[in-house]
Amino acid sequence: MCIRDSSVIEYKEETTSLLGIGIPFYYIIDYDSCSTEKEEAQVVMTVKEKCFIEYEDVKSNLDDDLKNAIVNFSASLANGDIDKAHSAVSKMQSPQLWKQLAQFCIRNKRVELAEVCLSSLNNPMGAKLFRSTENLEASLAIVAIYLNKLDLAKALYKQCEKKGLLVRFLEMCGEWEEAIEVAKKCDGIRLGALYYRIAQYCERSEDFDLAAKYYDLSGNGDREVPRMLLENKMATHLRKYIERKGTPKLYQCWAHYMESKGDVKSANRFYRLANDYASLTRLACKNDDIETAETIASNSKDLHAAYHLACLLYTSPSPRDLSTSRMPSSACKKKRHK
Repeated sequence: MCIRDSSVIEYKEETTSLLGIGIPFYYIIDYDSCSTEKEEAQVVMTVKEKCFIEYEDVKSNLDDDLKNAIVNFSASLANGDIDKAHSAVSKMQSPQLWKQLAQFCIRNKRVELAEVCLSSLNNPMGAKLFRSTENLEASLAIVAIYLNKLDLAKALYKQCEKKGLLVRFLEMCGEWEEAIEVAKKCDGIRLGALYYRIAQYCERSEDFDLAAKYYDLSGNGDREVPRMLLENKMATHLRKYIERKGTPKLYQCWAHYMESKGDVKSANRFYRLANDYASLTRLACKNDDIETAETIASNSKDLHAAYHLACLLYTSPSPRDLSTSRMPSSACKKKRHK
């Protein structure tokens, strides 16, 4: 008969010894030496009562039937007798018992009985998710999560070959830095997507500075940070962010915002920083400054700017001769072929 270890208790033989066992507790003696200036060194013995980890959650209301059920279950499980282990507890209705037995199954990696424990806890969602997972450690980790044993689940995910499962678990627990470190060491895990999910969580938590950091790392800062800050009425923070980052896309975003507020002068300034000649031409045309619009379109050789100006001249009450307008000929051709 091969008996498997259920749990191991380690202690230092030099300073600790086992005194006795009385389920659910075991008793140890700690040896401590103490001395004073007047007396020689003396050994002080302290008796300590500790609970077996298997009974930690049920020690407060452990009756004889519950204790015997756990003892018989753990002994049968250690001997590898699955049927006997199940029959030892099949008539028990205590949810605390089934939680404790599920922990036994996790530590002994008994997947068959772990599913029975989840079903007995009236947790159909957990049982369904358990059955849909093919990996042994991942299945047991799901049971540990439903038992709120996150340290145990983390240890099991670390044993999985698919490190993506560990990364998602660390995300769920808010352990961002460790999740990022694991993702960096593994192939096939998209760091950008990880950063983006972290940023979304930080945004929901209203930690906008940290959210902006991770949006930048994900490569979506130019789009998501302005949206986030404007939605939360943080235009001043957005202005500082744009001045610090200084990308054309951000300049263009701020120019649009200034234009929506009626600040045409600031909008023009940031459109120039963004090299958005089409918007500069549009603003000039809006202010009936056709000469400035022609100058911008001609000097920049921007097709969008030239096309916008060409459309305006073509539809104006007194259309000018497009052939003499100082615009790139390609913009005129585009309009003619339309």
